[in-house]
Amino acid sequence: MKISVHTMSTPHLDLLKAIELYASIGFDGIDLICDNDYRCAITREPSFNRLKEIKRQTGYYGIPVVALTPYIKEINVADKKRRETAIAELQKCIDIAAEFDCKSIRILAGIEPEKNEWEDAFNRLVESLQQLSEYAAKTDLSLNIENHSGSMAMTAHQTVQIVTSVNKENVGILYDPANLIIYGSPDYRLSFKQQAEYIRHVHIKDDNVFEQGGYLPVLMGEGFIPWTEIISLLKDSGYDGFLSVEYEKRWHPEILPDPRVGLRHEKEHIINLIK
Repeated sequence: MKISVHTMSTPHLDLLKAIELYASIGFDGIDLICDNDYRCAITREPSFNRLKEIKRQTGYYGIPVVALTPYIKEINVADKKRRETAIAELQKCIDIAAEFDCKSIRILAGIEPEKNEWEDAFNRLVESLQQLSEYAAKTDLSLNIENHSGSMAMTAHQTVQIVTSVNKENVGILYDPANLIIYGSPDYRLSFKQQAEYIRHVHIKDDNVFEQGGYLPVLMGEGFIPWTEIISLLKDSGYDGFLSVEYEKRWHPEILPDPRVGLRHEKEHIINLIK
């Protein structure tokens, strides 16, 4: 297994400076946010010169973009125009991912609907994903559904149901054990078993309970996510892809240590887990 780093970890840095930092720490790849409203990202319509600049920087430091992370959600909404706009935006992201020759693009499984609207929303989601799968077929790219709150993939069962209903080779799962444990599938052994054959990319982070009963990120090894056991499951399954460090500095700037310190800790801790 190889260790990549998510650009949510460095909201204070321009992307080019962040690439330099990631390389100095020794990460094997970058999980690059694709978003117009974040500094350490690539926009959804980058100029040719910007693409060239980022590719030159990643090439110079030998740290490739291995995954792209857009935040587009409306691929299951009832409003056809909004849904088509979301699909078109994701197609732009697919084109950007192809420019970097990366193998994974994160897909959010729409927006979680009301219970009485679930079936219709699910059908729209599957139809949109099939359309995106066909668009991505010209690339060597996997569209990976992330286990994520607020979507239609909050549990392992839901995520597998989506992937099997789409039934395309280039649609898999972005496995996020912390999200599953917190939001829908607390039995990590069962959720892994359900998803194992479809896992194409992994997000790795630790969380802990805070006083009001919610969850906040902590450094690896300081939380309650059973990473030793989860890494063992991944090893036994033969997974040899990327573990992408989700150091959530973008969302919790006051909680986590400076990335120059925290990212070194995360990488060293994960190396010890995968030995």
